[in-house]
Amino acid sequence: MISKSFLKRNANIELILKSLKPNSKIDYLVFIFFLILYFSIGVYIALTTNIIDKKDTYDMYFSFDNTYSLYIGTSEQMTHPFTKQFYTPLIYVYKIIKKMGFDDKIFTILVLFFCAFFISSTVYIINKYLENIIKLNNKTSLLISIFYGFFSGCLVLSFTPDSFTFSLFLLTLNIYIVSFLISNGKIPSYFYYLFSAFFISGQTITNAPKAVFPILFEKNKINFKSFLKLSMISFTIFFITIARFRFDISNFILSNIERAKSFTHNKISLFDSFFSYFFGGNILLPSLRIDNSEWKHITNKGIYLNFYDHYFQYSISIIILLVIIISVIKNFKNRLFLILTSCFAVDLFYLFVLKIGTNESFIHGGHFIYLIPLFIGWLYTSLSEKLKIILSSILLVCLIVIVINNLIRIYEFIDLAKIIYPL
Repeated sequence: MISKSFLKRNANIELILKSLKPNSKIDYLVFIFFLILYFSIGVYIALTTNIIDKKDTYDMYFSFDNTYSLYIGTSEQMTHPFTKQFYTPLIYVYKIIKKMGFDDKIFTILVLFFCAFFISSTVYIINKYLENIIKLNNKTSLLISIFYGFFSGCLVLSFTPDSFTFSLFLLTLNIYIVSFLISNGKIPSYFYYLFSAFFISGQTITNAPKAVFPILFEKNKINFKSFLKLSMISFTIFFITIARFRFDISNFILSNIERAKSFTHNKISLFDSFFSYFFGGNILLPSLRIDNSEWKHITNKGIYLNFYDHYFQYSISIIILLVIIISVIKNFKNRLFLILTSCFAVDLFYLFVLKIGTNESFIHGGHFIYLIPLFIGWLYTSLSEKLKIILSSILLVCLIVIVINNLIRIYEFIDLAKIIYPL
């Protein structure tokens, strides 16, 4: 006999897949446009420079560890506990390509296709969230999706083989699935939460709360059962992670605390860290510079971000932040919106309370940028028609500035890459 829970779980899967299917030309165009854009940028960088795949180097740009991911899996197993295992199939592919005598660039381009695919998929999922969950019309959904697709965080991650790239895809997909099920009166199963938490925390352990927090908002009121369910799933994931390190709990905890200390900085102001790197930098890319970095007594040249140097950059960031704040005020009682806010609060806690990675906060964008278009989307539901037109006009102006700025910065990035890591 097939259990009712099995049938219910499969019914939910069928419902989710049906909701994610393209149902218009716009859906196809959104995905294909960004896949071509992202992949084209990645291929051009790979075929004209070695900045993506040069061996025996690290932090070649923006503190990403892409070469470790390409050839090893990860260099930080305590904070990315299962990343190495997730990357194993690609590493085997690399070995086969090498055995067959093909150039390493074949492997790089293959991986870049996956990077472009994952990031363009997040744009597509955002569009489906706006259409299916917030119920916005096609034009508004398209505007917000394109607005998001040109974020500097998306553009950079689309050619960066790092855990952040896959994390962005998993977090976006997860927020869609749980929100879609809850909005349709369904409750995600224990199995789903375990599965998603394993993959999300396995990529970056600090993202674990984002995988389980939606449990608290499954029903209109948080109750004891919700906390119990969250505790049980959290403990199971912790147990699996500790088992990965042969139950050496003390070493696992101390290693993560030690690593957090090494990334805690007080020298950089939180204002600059927030607007030029963490929030603003992931939307509107600042100017770039070549600088030397040092790690374990190894000096390495890399491309790094400057702080914002134009008023319009701060202005765009502040405008988008104000839109989000208004959205929070307007939708704070909406449980689907609270799922988004709780996820964003996790990253703000790391940056502002713990002050971890304030000088490298740009690289954390893959953990939260998918939330920005959703915050904006929810704001539309609480506005009059006149205010909706005003908001759309503001977004359109911001979009034009973002597209021009970010494409110029990517061109600048390629020029600098040709200087320090020529083909």
